[in-house]
Amino acid sequence: MGRIFGVIILLLIIVGVGLFAYVWKKENFAIEQAGDLVVIYRQRQPKQPIEFPHWRHIKKVGLDCLFCHKFADKAVSPGLPPLRTCMNCHPYVPVAKDEKGNPITITPRIKKLLTYWKEKKPIPWVHVFKLPDFVYFNHKIHVKMGVHCYACHGDMTKVTVAKQMRSLRMGWCLKCHHNPQKYVAELNKKEGLNLPLPKVKKARTDCWTCHK
Repeated sequence: MGRIFGVIILLLIIVGVGLFAYVWKKENFAIEQAGDLVVIYRQRQPKQPIEFPHWRHIKKVGLDCLFCHKFADKAVSPGLPPLRTCMNCHPYVPVAKDEKGNPITITPRIKKLLTYWKEKKPIPWVHVFKLPDFVYFNHKIHVKMGVHCYACHGDMTKVTVAKQMRSLRMGWCLKCHHNPQKYVAELNKKEGLNLPLPKVKKARTDCWTCHK
């Protein structure tokens, strides 16, 4: 009886671990050091109307983040790219290439893009990096202080559809605010990046800075 009970417990443990691993991977969970705490968060990657290949536009084309997110250094919100921004280039690059560099027909993504343009409809992009309503975050200030986009958004050269690669928790924000230069230096070492260090060694940490 005891042996059967032990086998049942073992099977339950195996099933439980397998289910946990499946959910962890399917829901894109990740672990991050947020200040003195270790937090588990979901790397949001909502389905987009067009699977915009960030890596291709950054690594292959050489576009800067501000090319599409034009207001990141001018306003609280960076803004999502309007269709006009896409069509500044795509009428002239309608033919894509496969991984070997061979020309192929217009991709499904470009077909969708041209359909939105023809129908004069905006692309209904879905926000990925969402903060609670009680949190105030000013992109302009961070950009002006020399905080690189990747510090908060992660390395976008590694993804196609944008994915939340930081927890965006309060402890995570404070970890950077206590010493922005140290945080970015550690980030460079951890993720193999080469981000420039922010201009300040310490940022404001009073409540009113982020909770207006």
